[in-house]
Amino acid sequence: MGGRAEHRLEVTVSFFCDTLGLSLIEQHESLAQFEMPSGQLFEVFGSKSRYYQLHACPVLGFQVEDVRAARKELESAGVEFVTDVFGDESEAWTYFRGPDSYVYELWQTPRPIKGLPPHALKSAGQ
Repeated sequence: MGGRAEHRLEVTVSFFCDTLGLSLIEQHESLAQFEMPSGQLFEVFGSKSRYYQLHACPVLGFQVEDVRAARKELESAGVEFVTDVFGDESEAWTYFRGPDSYVYELWQTPRPIKGLPPHALKSAGQ
């Protein structure tokens, strides 16, 4: 199965690059990372990743400035976290279960958080 899952990672990378036109910015045997036109990152995990079991389907990751503070805030609102915080002070992440039973990620990274373009704010009525 490992070979088949890795083949699926390669096919998936090809799909996101060639079909959807996303920019591949990093790839390892267990991870492919893409940049979307908005500057946001999109990641796909392969079966060799130790986090693969958390990614039975695509996982939406929310980039935050401080993952530990964001986790405390969500925990105080009753959100169930399914992992500890992984990583260090530079880059860290943790996974939580949404009310739909899917797993989501909070992710702190040195990559700057980009604001919405000015035209998006105007169309949102702000």
